[in-house]
Amino acid sequence: MDCNGVRKSIFLFIDQEMDRQAARRLERHVADCPHCSRRRDYTQRWLLLVRQRMVRLPAPLALRRRILELLP
Repeated sequence: MDCNGVRKSIFLFIDQEMDRQAARRLERHVADCPHCSRRRDYTQRWLLLVRQRMVRLPAPLALRRRILELLP
């Protein structure tokens, strides 16, 4: 993993949506790269702030029904 890979993958990493092998490569790079370490820390704080401040609204019942009908 290099700095460009971290930049492209940081949200997947933070949301734990990367496979373990890729996450380990990213963690190793971040441990050795002060720039990417700051990027990870900043992104984590930014996402936490956004998630704390966002308003969650339930989907309208008609939309939920349509989605459920389309699922296999």
